[in-house]
Amino acid sequence: MFNNYFLMSFALTIISASFWPIIPSIVWIVPIFCILCASIKYRAFSYLGGVILAVLLIIYQGNLIKTQTSALFQSGQNTIIKASVTSLFKKNTHGYKSVLVVRSIDDEKTIKPQAVKVQLFTPFKLNQGDLVTLSVLIKPIYGLLNEAGFDKERYLFSKGIVANANYIAGTSYRIRSTQSIRAVWFEEIKSYSENFSNQDLILALSFGYRELISNDTWGLLKSSGLLHLIAISGLHIGIAYGIGYKVGTSLRWFLPHAVWMPLITGLSLAIFYSWFAGFTLPTLRALVMCCIASFLIFSRVKVGLVQYLLLSLCVVLIFAPFSTLSSSFWMSFGAVSVVLYCVQFFAMDKNKTGLINRWVSLIKIQCMLSFMVLPLTMLFFGGFSAATVIYNVLFLPWFTLVVIPLLFLSIFITIFLNVDATLFWGLVDKSLSILELSIPYSDSYWINSSIELAATMTIIIVILFMFYRYLSKSTVYIIGCICLLGLLTRENERNSLKIDFLDVGHGLAILIEKNKQVIVYDTGKAWEGGSIVDSVVTPILQSRGVKKVEGVIISHFDSDHSGGYKAIVKNFAPEWIRTSQRATELHEPCIQGESWLWNQVSFKVLWPPKLVNRAYNPQSCVVRLEDHNSGRSLLLTGDIEALSEWLLSRNPTLLKSDVMLVPHHGSFTSSINTFIQSVEPEFAIASLAKGNQWGMPNSRVMDRYAQVGSHWLDTGSSGQISFEIVEGKWKFHKIRGDSPFPWYRQMLRKGVE
Repeated sequence: MFNNYFLMSFALTIISASFWPIIPSIVWIVPIFCILCASIKYRAFSYLGGVILAVLLIIYQGNLIKTQTSALFQSGQNTIIKASVTSLFKKNTHGYKSVLVVRSIDDEKTIKPQAVKVQLFTPFKLNQGDLVTLSVLIKPIYGLLNEAGFDKERYLFSKGIVANANYIAGTSYRIRSTQSIRAVWFEEIKSYSENFSNQDLILALSFGYRELISNDTWGLLKSSGLLHLIAISGLHIGIAYGIGYKVGTSLRWFLPHAVWMPLITGLSLAIFYSWFAGFTLPTLRALVMCCIASFLIFSRVKVGLVQYLLLSLCVVLIFAPFSTLSSSFWMSFGAVSVVLYCVQFFAMDKNKTGLINRWVSLIKIQCMLSFMVLPLTMLFFGGFSAATVIYNVLFLPWFTLVVIPLLFLSIFITIFLNVDATLFWGLVDKSLSILELSIPYSDSYWINSSIELAATMTIIIVILFMFYRYLSKSTVYIIGCICLLGLLTRENERNSLKIDFLDVGHGLAILIEKNKQVIVYDTGKAWEGGSIVDSVVTPILQSRGVKKVEGVIISHFDSDHSGGYKAIVKNFAPEWIRTSQRATELHEPCIQGESWLWNQVSFKVLWPPKLVNRAYNPQSCVVRLEDHNSGRSLLLTGDIEALSEWLLSRNPTLLKSDVMLVPHHGSFTSSINTFIQSVEPEFAIASLAKGNQWGMPNSRVMDRYAQVGSHWLDTGSSGQISFEIVEGKWKFHKIRGDSPFPWYRQMLRKGVE
């Protein structure tokens, strides 16, 4: 019944559900179930069964989530919830962040039949397992949406989180501490590793807790190709299963008739470690594969590699149908599929003995593995490491034979033996020090890549996969290397002027691109451990294959406009920086009268009249761009306010532009009638955060632009907005709205669809 076609159609249907514009109503379950029964009766089940069962599952799960979310948002502004904490705490700039499973709302509205998850922000710490009753403000999830970079809406929904909940300061709350044993062990191991230099990696390997890993360390792990060793996944669960299996084999000396003992002990240790790591998606996938493999071994049922992978995929999708929105889903299943395929491909080398031959086989497998996972690493990480083969050949055996067994031994001693485990955790720290000393050298081997390159690599690998049976291994290697070198040296140029108003929340970041050269106007905000440049600007430029920024214009030095300034300098080393604030010798003045020509685009600074010691909103650098080839123009206004606008309006001939950045995010303190009428823009673009606390954009401001016939767009509603000159005219594209909007995004942003 469950052949490959059935399993594949089931999996593909569930994967597609994350992109549906709507989820059919729950009433459709009855007719679809009738169709399922008819397909069984008329022997069409083998062709339609997978699709029908998947549709039934999605309709049920999707409507359940929508009902839960609707009840949550309709409960009012001041909502009293009873909930249980399901995550380890995470610290942020305003306090603590936890994940809750809501059990009831306002004592009456109980969410049934399945609890809903929310992300809670509090000034006080909560522990996993605590039962809390508190007053909260329920808020939609408004994530940034750009062509690349972190997508909060997709990420949170893939984890089942459907809303934000902010504790209302000053209100009473009740915490019944039933701290989970996992949280107790976390604190204990955290205290043991407090003075170790690799505490961040120890907690990541033990509990999947990555909050202590710095951006620099994370970047080095990425550039070395060793992220998979730190993220608890198939390797770690497989080692746990293997150790448990060996223990069970040893126990059979005392229980010779217990043939099932190795499987039971292997699964038990794998389940325990998966729970210890918080049952993340990669651990769930690995655990499911271990369970299926154990069942097949015990029942002596033989299945092919493809069917085994499809069966594992379908089981995971039954438990977590919307996990396909997570990059870890694709990396996890993609990597394990490639690993199993590569091992099978080189199965003929298994008869070769000797240490050298085994190392040669390992290098061959690692080379092929690295090549075949290239599209995934390029797609999700914006590039790949040229040193990944070397690092993996060195550190895979080290982690398998030393680090992970030492970690398990330390966990066992800490939990089950009443002795001081400091020595053992010190050994784990020392074993990780080798990694700490080695990965800094990998930074120079990271190669950025574009999305087009990733797509082309995927096509090449699929073609080689289809024809490898007819080609020798050497030929496959040579073709692969030639294609890779050709792609890396390939240059794509964008000859027309393109302007990207990035979705950065409350703030501003604009990309000006022509002939694959880029100028950045403002850099968005920054926060402890990150910035808009790191999370949005850099991924976009990497996805386009842009390696260098020609110049940067900082309108003024409020944090929401200049917070990512240091990051843009560090990541892209711009040749020049212009600002109206007196600064270092690297800066050039951005004051009235300055002008320059770049790629047949003229830049003319209209404001402010002079340099200042500190550039605030009124001293924002106002620049007008004009493309010489088409005559099209753009006015960038920063955060200027009414007085600056009035002074600029005295010379209206300099202001008239086709596209205009709305000053100060659409605030009522800007965009006076005289200024708008002087510019008379065809398009007015505001950069702002959806649902922001300042009430931007102001409705009166929007009316003023409408009165002069301007087409209003804002990044809070439209996401990234891109303008490009095509055939002498401005053409625009917005991420939200220009294509069918996935149902879950509508639900998260509006509360109800």
